[in-house]
Parts: sequence; C-alpha cells; structure tokens
Amino acid sequence: EGSVMPRILALCVALIALVLLPFFAGSNTMVTIATQTLVWVVLALSYNIVLGQTGLLSFCHAVFFGAGAFAASHIIAAADGGSWSGWPVWLTPVLAFGVGAATAFLLGLFLAGRTGVAFVMITLAISQLVIYLAIALDSIFGGEGGIGIDRAYDDFLFGLASFGPQREAYWLVLTWALIAAGLIWLLRRTSFGMLAEATRENEERVRFSGQSTWHIRLIALVVAGGFAGLAGALHALN
Repeated sequence: EGSVMPRILALCVALIALVLLPFFAGSNTMVTIATQTLVWVVLALSYNIVLGQTGLLSFCHAVFFGAGAFAASHIIAAADGGSWSGWPVWLTPVLAFGVGAATAFLLGLFLAGRTGVAFVMITLAISQLVIYLAIALDSIFGGEGGIGIDRAYDDFLFGLASFGPQREAYWLVLTWALIAAGLIWLLRRTSFGMLAEATRENEERVRFSGQSTWHIRLIALVVAGGFAGLAGALHALN
C-alpha cells in the first residue's frame, strides 16, 4: 500500500497538469503541439500491442491510422450539412476505431499466418500499395490536398463547446487519449494480453498448450488497428 499511494498521487498530479495545460500554454501553437503529441501517444500505444506484446514488426501500421483519419474526415464532411447531419463530432473516433479494426481484420487474414521476415516484407508491400492507391483514388483520399473538414460544425452539451478553439480540441483529444490508454493498459492484464506476450516469447509452447497463435496474432492486429484508427481520427480532428 505504501508503494501504491505515491503512484496514484503522481498520476493524479499528471492528469491535473494535462487538463490545465491550455491555461498555461503561451500560445495556440503550444496547445497544438501538445494535442498532436497526445495523438502520437495513442498511435505508439497501439503499435506496442503488435510489436511490444505480440512481437510482430509491422511496416503497415500507418495504414490503419490513415484509414481512421480518412474515415473521420468523410464522416465529418457528411455531418456538416450533409447526409450525416446531426452526427456529434466527439463520437467520430468510435467509428474510426471500427474502420481501423475492420481494415486490420481484412489484412490480418493474410498476415496472421506469417512471422519474422515474411511478415515484415508483406507489411512493407502493403504500405507501398496503399501509397499508390492514395495517389490514384482522388475521390477517396483527396489527392495531395487531402480532405478539408470543419470540426466546429456542431455544439457539444447545449453549446458548452464547439471544438473550434484549439483549447477545446485539445480537451477532446485528451479525453479520448486517456480512454485509449486506460483500455490498452487493461488489455495487457487480460488473459489475451498474457497469451500475446507468451506468443512473442515462445510460440511453439503456446501451440502445445492448445491455443491458436493464428487467432492470437489476428486479434492483436485487429485491436491494434482499431486504436490506430482512433488515433487517426484524433489527428484529423486536430
């Protein structure tokens, strides 16, 4: 108990500092940099599920990030006076999580059976393929100019926030970053998290215990892709 309380106290102080950061930042530029840093934290945590826990060196993790970012951009563009009118901007990362997870599932069907150099080379090829698709499919990716969105099209909590000011966007990203970090922290302490780490350490022994390492790798890719998609949505909102 004596070792836990200092950690809880330090965590509370850190959370308070993060929440109050916009009030002490010298400019909007500092708030923007802090917001983008939170996005990279979520992306790094999602990648840690694949590499740190499961031991898979992936070169196409940014594909899931981009899928979430472009999905969020299209959703917000449609909600801003379009067919999705009325969709709350703060819920967009939830759908982006689903898009990132679905993308990871489709690719994971081909990737989960590979490890080592074969896995690395296939993910590298996928990333290059997506780069060329992004250039060719202007209607989806917007070409070099990307997709323009307005995150301030809707009011939150009866006009309490519009997410137009950078300070409000920071708090939105911070909220989702804390939720994602908490869920990923809990994931590591589940039986699946332990199986993923066991697969990284000794895949053959995991198979001998009756577990399917193919399913473990697939689930790890899907979960990591979902959180990467969420990070992509936060990047688009920022």
